[in-house]
Amino acid sequence: MRSHRPPQHSLLAGAILAALASSICANAATIAVDGTTCSLGNAIVTANTNTDTGGCIIAGTGNLTMQVVGNQTLTAELPRATASMAITSTTGSIITGDGKHRLFFVGDATHAPTVSFSNLTLSGGVAQGGSANNGGGGGSGLGGAIFVYDGTVNISTVTFSNNHATGGSTSGFTGFFTGSTPMGKGGGGGGGMYGSGGSVATSTGAGYSGGAGGYGGFGGGGGGGGTADSELGGAGGAGGGSFGGAGGNSAFGATPATAGAAGGFGSGGGGGGPGVLGSTASQPGGAGGFGGGGGGGAGTQTGSAAGAGSSGGFGGGGGAGGSVSGKAGGAGGNGGFGAGAGAGGAGTTITSGSPGYGGGGVSENGGGGGGGFGGAIFVRAGQVTIQSSTLQNNAAAGSASASGFTGLGKGGAIAAIPSTSGSNGNNQGMPSALPTVTGCANTFSGSSAVSAGSTSRDNADTFGVDLVGMKLACNDRIFADGFGTP
Repeated sequence: MRSHRPPQHSLLAGAILAALASSICANAATIAVDGTTCSLGNAIVTANTNTDTGGCIIAGTGNLTMQVVGNQTLTAELPRATASMAITSTTGSIITGDGKHRLFFVGDATHAPTVSFSNLTLSGGVAQGGSANNGGGGGSGLGGAIFVYDGTVNISTVTFSNNHATGGSTSGFTGFFTGSTPMGKGGGGGGGMYGSGGSVATSTGAGYSGGAGGYGGFGGGGGGGGTADSELGGAGGAGGGSFGGAGGNSAFGATPATAGAAGGFGSGGGGGGPGVLGSTASQPGGAGGFGGGGGGGAGTQTGSAAGAGSSGGFGGGGGAGGSVSGKAGGAGGNGGFGAGAGAGGAGTTITSGSPGYGGGGVSENGGGGGGGFGGAIFVRAGQVTIQSSTLQNNAAAGSASASGFTGLGKGGAIAAIPSTSGSNGNNQGMPSALPTVTGCANTFSGSSAVSAGSTSRDNADTFGVDLVGMKLACNDRIFADGFGTP
C-alpha cells in the first residue's frame, strides 16, 4: 500500500470545522429558517445580499449562520449560494427535494464562497439533464443534492439519502419535409443541465419557427433551428438568472438570415435562422452558456448551405445540424462536459459532433444521450471536505438515446471533474485547476453508478475521489491516497 504525506487541509479538517463552529457561536449573525415565515430560498437570498428578504431577518453580526428549524420540503431549485454562510440545524432537520430539482448550487463564475453544511439530512435531490430531439444531444445530470461550481465547502455530520443524477435522453433525427421540393429540417437544440432542447419547425412557410429551449435549473436548452421557408430559429432556454440566446431571423423577415445568439450563464443558445427559396444560406445555432444546450442549425432547400449546430456549454448537449438536399448537411455541435453530441444534418455528407467527457456519441438515428455524475455531490472546482457523514442510496446514471450511445453514470454518491480540458476541444466552463476533495470517517451504502469502475477513485460510490481515504478514521489519513486521477 502506498502512503503519502497527507495534505494540510486534510489533517486539519476537523480543527478547521471546530474553529468555524466556535467562531459562529461566539460571534454570529443568524437567520432562523422555519420554512414558513422564512423559506430556505429567501434565506439564501438574504445571505447573498446581506438584506432581509421575504420574512428572513438577520439577527446579530459576524459570521452568517442559517439555522434550519424543523423539516423542509422544497418545490423548486434553490438560488445559488454566492456569499459565505453556514447552513446547519440543532435538531438534525431533513431538507427534502421535490424529485425534479437539485437542492444546492454553490458559487458561480464570479463567486467562490466558503459554505458549510452540518447536522442535516439532504434527501430527494435530482439533477436531471435536459432531453433533446431532432438530433440534439442530451444534457448532463450533475450533483443531485449539491453542485459545487467553485469555493470552499465543508460538510460535517450530514446524511445524503436517495439523491440522483441522471443524463438527458434524446429522440428523433434530422431529415426532410416531403414534397416536390425537398425542404431540409432544422436541427434540434441540445438539452441543458435542466431544460430540454427546442424542437424544429413543424411545417414550412410563414408562421412556423423553431421551438424555444426549455428554461430553468441553471441550464436552459438550446433553441431548435429554423426550417427552409420558415420564419425564425427558436430562442434558447433561459436559466440561472440570464436570458437564453435569441433565435436567428430568416430571409423571410430579414436579409440575410442571421445566426442564433449565444446563451449567457445557465442559458441555451438560439436556433439558427433559415434561408429561403434556395438562394440564401441558412445559419448556425448559437453556443450554449454554462449549463446551456447548443442551438440547432437551420435547414434549407436544394442549392443553399445548411446551418451547423453549435456546441453546448458545460453540461449542455450539442445542437444538431440543419439538413439540405444535394449538398453537405450542417455539422452537429459538440457536447459540453458530460453531455451528448449533436447529430449532423442530413445531406450528401453528414458530419456529427463529438460528445463531452462521459456523454454519448451519435449515429444516423440521432444525437447522444447525456451522462450522470455525482448522485449526491458533484464538484467542478474548489476545495471540498466531507467528514463524519452518511451517504446512502444515491445514484448516477446516463440516459439512453436513439443513437444507441448512452452517456456514462459515474460516482453514485460523489463525483469530481477529472480533467481541465475536453477531449473534443469544447472547454466552455471547464475549470483552470482540478478540485480537491478529501474527508474522513464517512460511511457509504446502497450507491449505484451504472458505469462504475473497480478502483478506489472510480467505483459505485465515488468518481475522481479516493474512497479509501473518505472512509478512514480522521486520525488515520496518512494511509489515504488523496491525489491522482481516476
